[in-house]
Amino acid sequence: MFSRIRVGTFLTFWILYLFSSLSLFFTGVLGVKRSDLLFHSDYHRVITQLTTYKINFWRTHTHPLFILVFNPLGFLLKKIIGSGEIVGILFSTFFGAVCVVLTLVFFQKLGFKPFHAILYSAILGLSTSHIFFSSVPDTFIFAACSLIIIYLLAVAYPGSLIYMVPATIFALGMVISNVVQGIIAYFFSIYQGSFNKKVFTKLIIFIGLVLSGAIALNLLQKLIYPSVDLFFIPGSYYSKEGDYVNLPAQSSSIFSRILKLLGYIFIFNFIAIKPHIWRTIEDNPPSWVKLNSAPAPWVNFDPPSITALYIPGIIAFLLWTVLLLWSLYAFIKFRADKMPIMRSLIFCILFNFLLHNIYGKDYELFLFTPNWTFLVLSWVALSLKFYSHAEGISSKVLNALLLLFVITQLLNNAQFVDTLVSLYQQSNLSLNKV
Repeated sequence: MFSRIRVGTFLTFWILYLFSSLSLFFTGVLGVKRSDLLFHSDYHRVITQLTTYKINFWRTHTHPLFILVFNPLGFLLKKIIGSGEIVGILFSTFFGAVCVVLTLVFFQKLGFKPFHAILYSAILGLSTSHIFFSSVPDTFIFAACSLIIIYLLAVAYPGSLIYMVPATIFALGMVISNVVQGIIAYFFSIYQGSFNKKVFTKLIIFIGLVLSGAIALNLLQKLIYPSVDLFFIPGSYYSKEGDYVNLPAQSSSIFSRILKLLGYIFIFNFIAIKPHIWRTIEDNPPSWVKLNSAPAPWVNFDPPSITALYIPGIIAFLLWTVLLLWSLYAFIKFRADKMPIMRSLIFCILFNFLLHNIYGKDYELFLFTPNWTFLVLSWVALSLKFYSHAEGISSKVLNALLLLFVITQLLNNAQFVDTLVSLYQQSNLSLNKV
């Protein structure tokens, strides 16, 4: 039964993402040789790096093994298919669907009933972050998949070096900050209430194996693709990531940044809002919108606001707020923090929160915060797990809230995708091949 559910879930979301992605493809926007149009995502860079061999690969210091893992197959598929965009679509939609089915398996491993495991995985799959980045090729969906794999293995094989080391190397290779989350997940899979010599030794061995394995593969990648960066050389970051470091000078700026982060983490990454659209100079775009550099409109959520919700999104927002508040109440009441997996989730959320308070431009936070969608959803699900297994009115109310939220989330985020497709259909872009 579980296998049929998993296959059905995978196929459902792969078809959904393919429909969304191909709808955007036929508008021509994915062929525009400028990545920043769609929420400052790097789709043009990612498509090119997936499918081209002799180019100058850039931003590989933050995605240390992405080229080595995916370029050989992507390059071959482009030779067969002839379109880099289609290859990028196949990769992103496939891994997007994999994220959903792995989340389903994750909740099943934690003992959730099939009904709740399906609903929670659907919430992830229908979220703004996953429906967008599964439709538009970008490194995020691969990073998200690697993080979900880490948590699934931490639950299925706690403390296993055989499983956790390769998974964390893969996660580091997709985005370098994931190595910290892999270390956190491994630590809490072996931590039994006291930090003794045995735990410390296992942790050091784990970190050593992950770093040495990643460095070896990074060197191999450098031999095959000479233009890539070596992630373990500090100069790669100091010279190239300085522009992304954000150090607010005033308390008001810090508060504004925190509010914006919280908005993305808990609301907008799950429920899409109407994006800001800039077509011409008359639309008074901010300085970071370069209308002259591409023949197409720019879209972005910044600054995000709940007043920009679609009508179904208003209902979804109210339902999601109830679920979040109920999760907080249950988390405190049932001392959910005593669960090792919950502690791991909390520490990873805190790590991401601290990191992105100083890293990432304000108008690019939608790019940096989606990595938390799985973490926040898992926190909600685990906090409410008692009610998932209880009998009586509380269980029925939870079931109704989850089901209604999935329906309204789907209606809302479908409108969001339709907004993008309609916008670029009206722009009369040509279908340029990448």
